[in-house]
Amino acid sequence: MKRFALLILAGSMVVTAQPRHTAQFRQSLAPRPLSALVDPNDRVFPDIVEGGGWETVITLVNMSGSPAQFTLTFYDDNGNPAPMPLLNPDGSVSRFASADFALDTNTSTELVVANVDSSLNSVWSYLSFPGSSAAIAGMAVVRTYDSSNNVLNESTETLSNIQDFDFFAPFDNLQGVATSIILINPGNSLTSNVRISAQDSGGNEIVRDRFALPPGTRTTISLPSSYPPLRGTSGKLRVTGDTNRLSAVCFRISPAGSLAYSSIFNWSGMFH
Repeated sequence: MKRFALLILAGSMVVTAQPRHTAQFRQSLAPRPLSALVDPNDRVFPDIVEGGGWETVITLVNMSGSPAQFTLTFYDDNGNPAPMPLLNPDGSVSRFASADFALDTNTSTELVVANVDSSLNSVWSYLSFPGSSAAIAGMAVVRTYDSSNNVLNESTETLSNIQDFDFFAPFDNLQGVATSIILINPGNSLTSNVRISAQDSGGNEIVRDRFALPPGTRTTISLPSSYPPLRGTSGKLRVTGDTNRLSAVCFRISPAGSLAYSSIFNWSGMFH
């Protein structure tokens, strides 16, 4: 996707590796909040991968008090249905662009997107319901194996909200790590005009970017590659869209090639 970037630099800027800004803290006596929240708008897995030594294991849980029926559909970056290799109970593999599920109360199921292709294939997925939405929680574990078939690296992402159109996302490109952000417009009709502001820990803007994200499409932005001023830095992104449809997740790649997903941050008051 072609994007229009505005790099805002203070004079002639020389980028050097920054030290980490660590916080002072003390033990809290406040009660812990609820540890898990499931929202009806949690519908998207932003990154499902297979091939090239990688597979994805998707776990879906019915947290409601009644049976649930839903469909998981896979899409490529352009919003086209993407057939993925799904592992059958007998060990065989079938390729489907969507899979239907029926879960009884308080039950769960797993779906393995198998490593059968020689090259890496990355898609996103959307959870849809034939009737009213159910309280479905889910996670996707992306992992790879070594030559002895032991898990070498894995990272977990949860279902993302389809209305994350205003959020913060921390980034950390220190010590050779590269942070990327995945943005998806899960809407079916409206283009989302996305704005990104990259800020240091003090809230000072380093980079500003804006681009259009058509309905059903996905873009992956490697921060140090797309925005050279962010190399060797850490801070936060402020991301906004001009529609009520946007999903996102960040991931980090270490110098050794390991993968780790990281969450985005927002709260309902940001939308008012």
